[in-house]
Amino acid sequence: MYGLHQMLGFDNCPEEAGAIRDFIPNYKINLVTPQSMEDMSVFRTCLQQIFSMVKYNSDKTLLYQYVKENREALGSLTGNELNALLALLGEQKRLEAIMKNHGEKEGMDVCRAIDELIEDGKKEGEMKGQMKGQMKGQMKGEERVRKLNLLLMAEKRYDDLERASKDKEYRRQLFDTFGI
Repeated sequence: MYGLHQMLGFDNCPEEAGAIRDFIPNYKINLVTPQSMEDMSVFRTCLQQIFSMVKYNSDKTLLYQYVKENREALGSLTGNELNALLALLGEQKRLEAIMKNHGEKEGMDVCRAIDELIEDGKKEGEMKGQMKGQMKGQMKGEERVRKLNLLLMAEKRYDDLERASKDKEYRRQLFDTFGI
């Protein structure tokens, strides 16, 4: 259990805190870290769903599984409860954009919003993967051409070098010939 003064750092700098310390009560505060909690059923309110979502947020597979298994409870979150969930997940802007696209704020189906968020993430991942694959392919192709050019120059085959730079089919034949 922590006190408010300790959380505000008054213990670390007593001189600076002295003037304001007397005006702030030192309430005792219990900190909850959902990531380290095993049993969320100790919460009987919306905190059970909110803290469970926070707990599974770092593992998208577990998060999605939780959402599928708890659709009804998540779907009944109020606007304020949903706002708390969004803020704690760190996905507030993206989820709000999805919700605005559906024209709903209160009573938004959080499950559908998370499904769409996951789908957006998949699409983004696919695009990044495609771009990475294209870059790898381009680099591999450039390396093959570089090797071919060096081999042709080493053998003083300048006419073949010029022809290979203009003729794709001839270049492929040379790749096969040199095993590149």
